[in-house]
This record gives sequence, C-alpha cells and structure tokens, in this order.
Amino acid sequence: MIFYDFEVFKHDWLVVTIDPITSIKKVIVNDATELREFYEQNKNTIWVGFNSRSYDSYILKGILIGLKPYEITKFIIELGRKGWEYSREFNKISLINYDVYLGEIDNSLKTLEAFMGVSIHESSIPFDIDRKLTPEEIIETIKYCESDVVNLIRVFNQRKDIFVSYSNLIKHYHLPPSSFGKTRPQLASIVLNAERLKPAPLDEFKYVLPDCLQLGKYEYIREWFLNPVNHDYKKSLTVEIGNITHNIGFGGLHDCREKVNETGLLLSVDVASYYPNLIRQYNLMSRAVKKVSLYNEIINERVGLKKTNKPLADSLKIILNSTYGAFKDKYNPMFDKRSANSVAISGQLLLIDLIEKVEPYCEILNSNTDGILVKCETEGDIAKVKEVSNEWEKRSGMVLEYDEYNKFISRDVNSYVLVDDKGHAKCKGAVKDLNALDYNLAIVNKALRAYLIDGVTPEEYIMSENNLIDYMMVCKLKGDFKQIVHEENGNQVIYPNRVVRVFASTNRGDGKIGRVKETNTNQSTLDSFFYDEISCSVGTMYKFANTPLNCYIDNGDIRNVKCDSRLDKQWYIDHVWDKLHTEWSK
Repeated sequence: MIFYDFEVFKHDWLVVTIDPITSIKKVIVNDATELREFYEQNKNTIWVGFNSRSYDSYILKGILIGLKPYEITKFIIELGRKGWEYSREFNKISLINYDVYLGEIDNSLKTLEAFMGVSIHESSIPFDIDRKLTPEEIIETIKYCESDVVNLIRVFNQRKDIFVSYSNLIKHYHLPPSSFGKTRPQLASIVLNAERLKPAPLDEFKYVLPDCLQLGKYEYIREWFLNPVNHDYKKSLTVEIGNITHNIGFGGLHDCREKVNETGLLLSVDVASYYPNLIRQYNLMSRAVKKVSLYNEIINERVGLKKTNKPLADSLKIILNSTYGAFKDKYNPMFDKRSANSVAISGQLLLIDLIEKVEPYCEILNSNTDGILVKCETEGDIAKVKEVSNEWEKRSGMVLEYDEYNKFISRDVNSYVLVDDKGHAKCKGAVKDLNALDYNLAIVNKALRAYLIDGVTPEEYIMSENNLIDYMMVCKLKGDFKQIVHEENGNQVIYPNRVVRVFASTNRGDGKIGRVKETNTNQSTLDSFFYDEISCSVGTMYKFANTPLNCYIDNGDIRNVKCDSRLDKQWYIDHVWDKLHTEWSK
C-alpha cells in the first residue's frame, strides 16, 4: 500500500507518498517523468488517499497524461465539477485507489487531525499564488504535505475495519482490484449486477406499498401519501400518533417530542435490519437489478455466516445497508426513485401500524425510523405489547428486537440516554459514544453522561479529569469565511489556519475567537473589537458560537498533555450546567 497526497499551486505541484510497511517516503516536485516512473513501479499497488476518489487520483492521472494539474484543481474545486468530467483520457490510466474519506457525512482531514490531538500543520501559502514557489516555500509545503500523509495513515488505522470489509467483499465476489476505488453504494450496485434504467422512469410517486397494512384510525396518513397534491418532497404532514406529534414525509418517521424524563417499565421495540428486510419482503428492489434473488441470497448468506465467518458476515452489511441509499443517487446504476420512496413510505406506515396496535397497552415515549420506545404500567402490559407485536411480525414479515430499560432521558428524538437495571446505558446524539475521530468537547459529553446516568455533578466529574484533549473545542472555517481571528492582549491576530483547537482560559489577555468573510490578507492584526457580529473596514467578523469569552489556541501535539492553571475548568462546568438546565430539563 502507498499513502499519498498532492499539493497543487498555480505554477507548482508536489506529491508525498509513504509506504507504511517499509516507512519509505517519496517526494516528487514538478517532475512528471519521475512521477511516471514511480507510478509504473507501483501501479499494481493500492494507493490510499483522503478524498482521493474525487481529487488526488485525477491530479495523478492528469499529470501522467500531460494535463495541467492546476486547471484540473480549478475544475473540481472552484467549479464543483466531477473529476471524471474533465477528460476521458483519465480512463487510460489504471489506478487502484482507496479513499479513506467517508463522503459528505465526514469531516476534513484537518478536523480529524484536530480530534486525534496530533500537531496540526497548515500551509501559509495561497494555492492561487501567481508565481513559482521559492525553495523555502517548497520545503514548507513538503513538511505540510508529509504531515497530512502521516495523519492519513492514522485515520486509515482508525477505519481499518472498512478497508477489511472491502477486501473481504472483493475476494468473496472475485471483483477486480479497481473495486477498492468504489463507494459503498457503487460496490453494492456491482455485486447486484445493476444496469442503469434508461431512460429513468418518471413514476417515482407510484409507490409499491404493503398489502398487509392495517392502519385503523391512521388510515388517513396512507391517503395523504397517495394524494397527488402531496407529491412534493418539500411537503410533510404533522400528526398526532400515540399522543405524540410526528412529522411524516418522504425521509422517515420522526416524533417531535422534546425533554422527556421517564422511569419505570420501559421497552424498546426495534425492527431488525428494517430497510433490507422491507426490500426483500415486499420486492422493493431497484428495477435496475434484474436478478432480485441476488439480494435475498446475500441476506440469507449473512445469517448463515454470523457463526462461521463473522468478518465476512459483517462485510456483507455494506451491500445490504448501502442499497437503499443507492436508490436515491442519480449517479448510481441502481438509481430508482420509486423504489426509494416505496421503502421509506412503507417503513413509516408499517411502524405507524405497529404503534396503532400497541398503544392501548402502553405510553409511546419515542419513535424513529426503525423503532419505538414505550412505557408500561405492569409486567402484564409488557407481555401484551409483545403479544400484539408478535402478531404484527407474522403479518408484516419483519423481525422485532426487544430491550428493557428503567430510565429514559431525552433532549430530542436524536439525543437521549437509556439505562437498564444493571446500569448499562445506550446513548445517542449529544451524549453518544465518542471515538478518536469524533472527539469535540469530549469533557462536556462525558460530564453530561455522568450526570444523566449516575447523578455525578459536573463539578465532581470535571475537576477530576485532567487530560487536556478532553477540553478542546475544534473551530473551523466554512463557506464564505476566509480567516480565523483571535483576540490576544488587546490585538486581533489573524491565523492562517482553517482549523484550530480552542480552550477556555483563565488568562484575561486571551480573548474571543471569530472569523471574517473578507479581509486584507497582508494585515497581521485588526484594530476593531468584535463580539457576535460587527462590520468594519476589513469585512464582517463573527464570533464562533458557544466559544468562551476568554480562550487560547493550541494546535500542537496534545495527546499526552495534562491540564494546567491556564485552563478554565469553571467555564466547562458552567457550560454543562447550562445545557442540563436549558436542553435536558423540562
């Protein structure tokens, strides 16, 4: 494997590659011949990048066929076009590319570096600088690029299970090595032998719905979906279901109840593998898949492999869980809006059907795309809920999974804590389980959980925790914002970084942090004071939301750093209490 990253300027380009097994590093600057020789030596190797499926792979191929990399960069980044649209000549270059980036749901590599606590290096050289880089600037860019490749390897290691899943699928289905370069929905379309529907059908609102539906008093919801007046993705229906206000639409079922705090006999009722089983049970597969039995075979095969080959069984989930998303992707061969709508609407209606059956015996506390949470008064009521749910299973062909809890605290439908009688907790949203690539304001997450689950006060928890990385707040530039500005000893200092780590400070000379939309890049400081928003001669500046009035920046390696007196722990304590009072209390 080779990990790689390109940096492209108006008149220069360079690439850094690292072989993690041998630790051999290769740096190539403005030398297409050397790059071609290196590529020929390694063209049968897997090239691993970050967002390389959309960018770096096209820069590599472009240089190899004699195109100008800066023009490709402008086409992809400034114009927002797909790399493959730039030239058909790209197809002449064979490349086994694997992308660690997860797509739009993912963060930038710099943000992931910040979460991991490693030193964040960012180039101070504008990529559109209208001259050749100096030798010193080349050295700086190489250092910056090398740092990114080293951290790319770290991110890959955190997500190695995804790569292993790809490897298992490619081996299992005898796919070509180029399949490493596909997205998960693309891989699903290959395994299922999808052939794009041409032309794309115009029947997206002619849904296929289950014949077994028994909606009772909620029958009007099915009629709402069938009414042509409502065949508009912007429309939704707000209704009372199980005494809870719900939003019904083309995306999924979501209740609108907030700030719930309940104890007692609580039962979670979840539909196992809901969308894959809907697709199988009601023949909702994309019409681009001619042999529907392939999908059913994968479901059955996965069940059989759970005991004999769990890694492969887990890998098959990629195919099953990516299929529905492929229905909605116009670039995917499985694109079929009717199938997508049929799955989403059938899922909602069947869940409403389930609610209609269980609500005489319980109180509905929470409902989401694939399950409900209910409160029962007696064990007999729990038994009755399971009894009528079992009848729903037999009629619908779905399988339900049950878990019992005794405490439920929610901020909203997507953020909640469930605790069972052994003290084990299931946490979602703002109190979800954290990992090395999702570690923003971890101390707040942990303190909230400690209070909600065990009753530990924010003071008790925070004062006992001394790892600096837990206290970082990652601030990043987005959209039209151009630069980060930090108040330091009365001056507003412009930072070249797009991502910074911010910490609450006891030092009153450490001021606020914000960002500007337009500014004179030749200035090192600004004379204007700002808070939430202020207009001045250099543009409009905005304070980053929820950041301390007094904070400092540390973009160095903080993985093993302990807190010192500069860190204002009281700010975090107050912040957690504020969230508890405003977001988690009725």
